[in-house]
Amino acid sequence: PLSYYLDAAERILSANSGSKKPFIISITSSSPLFLKEQLTLIQGLRSRLGDDTGPYSRIGVELNTSCPNIPGSPPPAFNTSALMHVLTTLAGFARDDPTLTCGLKLPPYTYQTPFTDLVRELAKFVIAPPDLPRRSAFAFLTCTNTLGQTILFDDNVVRPEISWSKPLAPGAMPFALPTTLGGLGGEPIHALALGNVHTFRTLLDEADEALRSIVIIGVGGVTSKEAHLRMRAAGAGAVACATWLGHSGVKVFKTLNTGGSEVISS
Repeated sequence: PLSYYLDAAERILSANSGSKKPFIISITSSSPLFLKEQLTLIQGLRSRLGDDTGPYSRIGVELNTSCPNIPGSPPPAFNTSALMHVLTTLAGFARDDPTLTCGLKLPPYTYQTPFTDLVRELAKFVIAPPDLPRRSAFAFLTCTNTLGQTILFDDNVVRPEISWSKPLAPGAMPFALPTTLGGLGGEPIHALALGNVHTFRTLLDEADEALRSIVIIGVGGVTSKEAHLRMRAAGAGAVACATWLGHSGVKVFKTLNTGGSEVISS
């Protein structure tokens, strides 16, 4: 639950008051009312930590608009009407509090229309405060989330060499995930993730000036230094990894870092 992450972030940041390391708290909701409740809790934590008054913000919010496997709750990123409702709520918090950093986690789009549609919708949430530069309500886009409706069998995957890894129990289902259908990430979607990063970066750079500062966080198949560099070349301002981190642990950051580049654990 969200309360777990709020508590963890508060304990870590309270114990390291001088640290500038940011937390991005990822939440999801297709209900504007429930989203407002989540954001209010996060803002309460930021207020307790003085995050809304300090020289920099250490807690950002990522709205996951793209989780493909929640029963009865299709990803808002595929429905413009549903997406606009949650974006309006999130943008309202960003408008009221300029210190709040907000972003969106997006699905792997597979054709051009959703890209152009989303950039057009983002342009509706440009904030123009008096005597200050115009800015987007959204600071970053995370590209991409997993690709839904996929199946991997147990012999398709390489298990991490860690103590809790166990072989398939006799008589168990042969699927890699207990849910059978899951979200595909990692190296199999690397090329698609690169295409999404490149397309959004190109469209944002051609859009309203306020949208050009939106950062792309590149996600999907970053399992080598070369993959990290490809993400950068495609237009990612920061790069995240999950698959390789889960497989090999924190030592991957030494390999992935390329001198001045930023890698985010996901």
